Amino acid sequence: ELDGREEMEKKYGLRNLGIALDSFRSFIDDSVKPFQGRLWIWSRFGGIILFPFDGSGCPQLKCGFKLMLFKHLYDIEESLFPSFISFRLALHIGNTVFVRKNTGNIISDSLNFIFHLGQQYAKPGQFYVSESVLQLGQKELKGFFSDSGIFEGRTIYQMRLPNHGQNEI
Repeated sequence: ELDGREEMEKKYGLRNLGIALDSFRSFIDDSVKPFQGRLWIWSRFGGIILFPFDGSGCPQLKCGFKLMLFKHLYDIEESLFPSFISFRLALHIGNTVFVRKNTGNIISDSLNFIFHLGQQYAKPGQFYVSESVLQLGQKELKGFFSDSGIFEGRTIYQMRLPNHGQNEI
């Protein structure tokens, strides 16, 4: 979900903001396709992306990690309004069946949880994952996440930005 949506409408105007958000949506869509993700629900300021789950791993953790890092490149290379887009991400392994066709309306505890996690818990500019995602995600990424607390009975982890020896000369 994009942060500060009401302020953006006032500052940039609906037409300009619409153009920028279309570009941002394309960035998101292009970023999730290599992980077999698809935009399932998309509103003007955010959405839900569904990924298939094979029951044994969560390569989609890397997708969220890349989105957070490449957001800065997007700002420089593609955004019509550099540095104005801030978003929050949340990733959870749920029990909603992934299908590649029109799904219509789905009532799902998993979808409710991820929606609430993004809306009620996630802070602007941050990436959060549930414990199941971290357990099944790539080992090399686990060190970039720290315990953020409990939300709706589940342990949540927050991504820390990499520190590539910033204090070293």
